[in-house]
Amino acid sequence: MPDVHPTPDDGVRRSAEQPWDESTRPSAGPSELAASAQGRAVAGHLVGVHDHLRGELAQVHELVEQVKAGALDVDAARSGINDMTMRQNSWTMGA
Repeated sequence: MPDVHPTPDDGVRRSAEQPWDESTRPSAGPSELAASAQGRAVAGHLVGVHDHLRGELAQVHELVEQVKAGALDVDAARSGINDMTMRQNSWTMGA
């Protein structure tokens, strides 16, 4: 898929424990779908969705760190998470 590239790994890990063994993950070579415009669009959308989710996980992690450091109270953190939930609901519904 020449037009679609996975997001480079930034090396950030939240845990020293790896939940799976990369060497056992299945893989497949290019398919006809991957070579089509529709396949590239689907793959690009999947990359975008994962990038969005990674960004939101980073935001949740930052909120938790701020609460732990005493820089943010729990109610403000909850409000931030609620904002993310509302954006997700709007996104899911196509708004």
